[in-house]
Amino acid sequence: AGMLALPLAGKAAWIAAAIILTFTVVQSMGLREGALVQQATSTFVCLAFAFLVGACLWSSGAGHLMETARRPAPVSLFGALILAMQSVFVTYDGWYMPTYFVEEDRDPARNLPRQMRLGVLLIAAIYLLVNIALLVVLPFDELAGSELPVAAAMKHLFGAGGGTLLTLLLLAAVLPLVNAATLSSTRILFGLSRDILRWTPGQRVTQSGTPIVALWVSTAASLLFLLSGTYERLLGIAGLFYVAMYCATFVSLFLMRIREPDAPRPYRVPLYPWTPAFVLVCGMVYLAGVLREDPLNSGLALLLIAAAMPAYLAVRRLQA
Repeated sequence: AGMLALPLAGKAAWIAAAIILTFTVVQSMGLREGALVQQATSTFVCLAFAFLVGACLWSSGAGHLMETARRPAPVSLFGALILAMQSVFVTYDGWYMPTYFVEEDRDPARNLPRQMRLGVLLIAAIYLLVNIALLVVLPFDELAGSELPVAAAMKHLFGAGGGTLLTLLLLAAVLPLVNAATLSSTRILFGLSRDILRWTPGQRVTQSGTPIVALWVSTAASLLFLLSGTYERLLGIAGLFYVAMYCATFVSLFLMRIREPDAPRPYRVPLYPWTPAFVLVCGMVYLAGVLREDPLNSGLALLLIAAAMPAYLAVRRLQA
């Protein structure tokens, strides 16, 4: 709001809190309402991005794609890549979210792999096209110095007034992300309450299919982090968490193939073991790099993991 010179400047956290609460109320109404909102907002965002890409490519030709820029770098190239990857991991994280809804899918063995593949390809295509569009319109120096490149691109194309309107529409891209994150975090807490924590209130499901207590507890946690004003710190911590989780998943895959060779396997891993091994190595390189280049946030992430270990061991004893 501040970059758009709106009267809401300085109130971004409270606006975000209102958006989260709005989606929580919608999801409290039932699964159908939540799904309809997700479909509507996702469709709107795809159309808005398509308009942005088309407008940039149509108006500027080759633009600034072939430009080069030289400026002193505060970190090494490897360090810059590692720090940039923190935001990339958070941006693309969520490709696995369909797994949280398997229990609500009538044919997950067929639908889950297809949903994950199509979702990843679609999101990758959208992000790449948007980046190409911005590179076409904006000089490198302006792109590097812009906090909101979409706003700068729209200003180049349509002037201040049109740019503000289009930027507001594109900022709506966060809406389906917030709704999807609320849906998935609710299912995580519901599953933990039923299968591990044995927390009865967390297992409560309304007649319309909403895990209502898990929904509101997840929302309360989201609001607590949001209003704490620690987004950048959480972003750095989350990058390590996500990649560590991926690496643990790949290691688990290898261990399961060894320990349970005859277990049913409804989902195939193409080119196993080479594909998971390659991604595991990439993940380990990233973890080593982020520990070196961002020691503060990495250290906080490791402290959080260490602090959670007593609770994890206590739950394991209760299950024994």
